[in-house]
Amino acid sequence: MQRRNVMKFIMILVVIGIVFTIRYEAYNYIVLNGINILLDPEVNNNEVAYAQRILSEIESLTVYDTETYQSEKVDEEIVSSIVDLEQLEGEIRSFKVAENIVKTLFPKAKYKPEFVLWKGDKLGMAKLKNGDEIKIRISFYGSFFAIVGIEGYYVFDDDIQNQWEKAIDFSRFDKEGTELNKEHIEKIKDDLNE
Repeated sequence: MQRRNVMKFIMILVVIGIVFTIRYEAYNYIVLNGINILLDPEVNNNEVAYAQRILSEIESLTVYDTETYQSEKVDEEIVSSIVDLEQLEGEIRSFKVAENIVKTLFPKAKYKPEFVLWKGDKLGMAKLKNGDEIKIRISFYGSFFAIVGIEGYYVFDDDIQNQWEKAIDFSRFDKEGTELNKEHIEKIKDDLNE
């Protein structure tokens, strides 16, 4: 009798263990996939193709010393909107990235149709071959950027990251003079030729 009770107790523990394991795995699957489903954008094949193709159309890039989005209080609510550069003209510093560097680096970026967490950014304005301009959100960290209006983000492989970071070196906002920009461009050209 006592042996039978012990066996029943062991069987109950095993069943409870199995149930908890299944519930734990199911919970992890639902939570993790749920977060990905909620945060990752739904992108169709045409959008992916466009997101990849647009990089080869970028002719020039100007980086501005401002974040891409501004927040303001409207009727007791915080509302975010994209910065209007015309309103800030003359008030913010900017620098142009050399065109040959832009044309070399942008096509090497890899498109990721996924959500990414931003910890800070600068606004870039890129001019396309057809003359249109697009706004680019350039991350402070991680060598990635996003094109405003395209879900997901772009990232560079390890070997290109250093070239990208030099090209968009935000410390240039702290320095003045075109000689600095010429010196900076020459340094990047040397790196691209290596």
